[in-house]
Amino acid sequence: MEPILWRIARNLRIRTILFRDFFEPEWRFFDHLLTHGYTALYNLPAAVLRIAWDSFNDYQQSMRSHYRYKIIRRMKSFYAHGGRMDILEEPSAYADKLALLWRNVYDHAHEYRREVLGADFFRSVCEILPDNSSVLVARIQGQWAGFSLLLHDDTTLTQLFCGLDYALNSDYNVYFNMLYKVTEIGIQQGYQDIDFGITTMIPKLDIGADVVTLRMYMKNLNPSANRIVPWLFTAMAPHTRYAERHVFTS
Repeated sequence: MEPILWRIARNLRIRTILFRDFFEPEWRFFDHLLTHGYTALYNLPAAVLRIAWDSFNDYQQSMRSHYRYKIIRRMKSFYAHGGRMDILEEPSAYADKLALLWRNVYDHAHEYRREVLGADFFRSVCEILPDNSSVLVARIQGQWAGFSLLLHDDTTLTQLFCGLDYALNSDYNVYFNMLYKVTEIGIQQGYQDIDFGITTMIPKLDIGADVVTLRMYMKNLNPSANRIVPWLFTAMAPHTRYAERHVFTS
């Protein structure tokens, strides 16, 4: 009997099914998909910060001076110009604003573009996962400058999507400061690691995140295309090597 997922895909006239973004410890479980005609592929890597500090100050003090100086300088610039970081109350009420700022990031993306997200997506996440999601908002003198949609798991804090006002971002290092605040939240709330996601890797590596391989599983419902589409996907995907960083003193 044909799996129900395939039937749903055929009814929606979707030809390709993709299970995406699994970390290495999960591969042994999901590799059973290979016996059902799926092909294992690799997405762009994720940036994951392993938490080993009791406070944000301890985190900064553990860094080599070059990396610590960049954080201090950018934070000083942000907060000296009226910058604020807050967890948004009732975020679903601001879904339209979140979608607009996220679309700015989508339109500026060069490495990778995901599906287009509308206000309904942000509203649904905030309403369906009220205890497992939050929205960090960055403001400059009261004006929205950016946001990070965060997912809260038992051991992992995930920065899922960001939005930016690019004019304010270029003047006040908004994106960098959101990374720093997410790091502070992860440390304060006792998470084991922070998943900063894929793309824009350099800023994430500069704060000490590791490059982590992500595996995906793809199947095209056309048997002939199923032999070609994964190969095309791999051939077209960017392959970037990142120089090893020594962010911390030990």
